[in-house]
Amino acid sequence: MEDTEKSKLEEMLTCPVCRDIFKDPRQLSCGHSMCMGCLEGLMDHSADTPLFRCPDCRADFGQIIGVQRSYALANIAEDVRLNKRRRQDEQRKGVYCDFCPEKRTLAYKTCLKCEVSLCQEHIKDHLELPVFTGHPLVRPLCDILERKCSQHEDDVLRYYCSTSRRYICNLCALESKQQNLVTEASTVLRRQLTLLT
Repeated sequence: MEDTEKSKLEEMLTCPVCRDIFKDPRQLSCGHSMCMGCLEGLMDHSADTPLFRCPDCRADFGQIIGVQRSYALANIAEDVRLNKRRRQDEQRKGVYCDFCPEKRTLAYKTCLKCEVSLCQEHIKDHLELPVFTGHPLVRPLCDILERKCSQHEDDVLRYYCSTSRRYICNLCALESKQQNLVTEASTVLRRQLTLLT
C-alpha cells in the first residue's frame, strides 16, 4: 500500500477527540464514530449541560445517547495500529547513532534540534548538560525531514491543526491564529458599518 493511501486510511480511522487510531470505536446515531473512552469522557464533561453534541457534525443528542459497537471498524483499526507499530519497529531498527559510525550502534533517540541520532551512550550529554535543555528528543527517525515543517524548514511539527487535519509548527500555528484574529476583527467591523448605515 502506498504512503498516501496509508495516511488516508489512518486519517479515516482517527478518533475526532483523541486524534489517535480508534480504540473500541462506538458509532453515534449521526454516523460518526469515536473511542468508547473518549465518548465516556465527553459525557462526563457535559454532564452539567442537558445536550450532548457530536464533535464532528455538532448534532444534538440530548441526555440519552444511542451508541453501538462498530466491530468491523474496531478490527480494521486494530490491524492498522499493528501494521503501524511494525513499520515503526522496522524503521527504528535501521537508524544508527551518528557518533558511532564504526560500530553501527542502534540509535536510542533522535535530537530534532541537532538533527542527529544518538545511542544510549551518546544521549547522556543531551540529558545531563544544561546547554542541551530544550532540545526535543523523539524516537529514532530515518528521515529527519518528516518532522520538519516544509514552509519553515527550521521548525519542528508540534501541534495538530484540526482544520487542515495535519501537524503544524509554531510559526504556522501563530500565522493561523493571527489570520483568525484578522478575520474576526473584519467581521466585527463589517457589522458595525452595517449598523451605522
